[in-house]
Amino acid sequence: MKVQSSKLKVKNFNLKLKIFLFTILFLIFNIGNANAQELSVSIDPPIFQINAEAPADVTAPLSVSNLSDQTITYSIFLMPFRSSGAEESEVEFDRSLLPEYEDIFKRVRIIDEGIPVTSVILSPRENKNLTLRITLPEGEKPKDYYFSVLFVTGGTENDLAGSASLARGGIGTNVLLSVGPKSETKGSIRQFLGPKIVTKGPVEFILSIFNESAHYITIDGHVVIKNMFGHKVGVIDLVPANILSLSERMIESENNKNTLPRVVFDEGFLLGFYTADLTVSLSEDGPILTRTLTFFAFPIQAMLILGAGSIVIIFMVSRVRRKRDQIS
Repeated sequence: MKVQSSKLKVKNFNLKLKIFLFTILFLIFNIGNANAQELSVSIDPPIFQINAEAPADVTAPLSVSNLSDQTITYSIFLMPFRSSGAEESEVEFDRSLLPEYEDIFKRVRIIDEGIPVTSVILSPRENKNLTLRITLPEGEKPKDYYFSVLFVTGGTENDLAGSASLARGGIGTNVLLSVGPKSETKGSIRQFLGPKIVTKGPVEFILSIFNESAHYITIDGHVVIKNMFGHKVGVIDLVPANILSLSERMIESENNKNTLPRVVFDEGFLLGFYTADLTVSLSEDGPILTRTLTFFAFPIQAMLILGAGSIVIIFMVSRVRRKRDQIS
């Protein structure tokens, strides 16, 4: 009986262990699915660029889609953001700006069918068309405001922190509001760096622009690569980028595949001296900034292979000639 009792205890223990493990796995997978459902939402557009002079009543369409199979309630918050630094090229929420933004936030509304709302309920697979409305009264001073319109499930405004590109359990759109008239657009090239000597392509350049203006700017530009004979061998298009007032941002090319912003000349075989001519426009009306770099390319590996091949060919030709001379 002792042996049977022992076996029974072991079986009960194994059964309890299996139930315990099953429960844990069930909870883990269900929590994961809940979070996936929670984050299954899209917003359009992801960014608003608004330039207005007071007095003005600005409206812009905004749509939010629930891509999940459950009903979700989103609370709507407004949160100021600032640049997180040139290297990251992202923005961060800045709660310290809330007192400064208090007045403008009173005049920012999300409208649903003509009614201002602070929350929305989305049924499964529902797309809701909303309106962003900003009222600028007479006498509004020229100034830039950068903030996010956030749709968040659960939590409160006090829980929002960190990167403005992601809010857990929610989504948002960034607003760049520039109240005009705008002052002079100014900026400078902080960095345009590249290797002096390369052995093969592609060639990567580091580019950062500093916005000295009192308003945000949208830059555009390109880099022209010329060989030692002055012939154009490549044009690198830059990705248009918004740079906040008095901030610096790293710029990348459209063909960049790196995790960090880089300007890439995607050419494999390079030989000789090259120039990289940078042209950047800070706005449609200028100013235009330029900078030039030079680099030298010497494909060591290709040259070694070519040299080794030449030696082999010379050896074989010499051997054939010697045999021919011996026969004659």
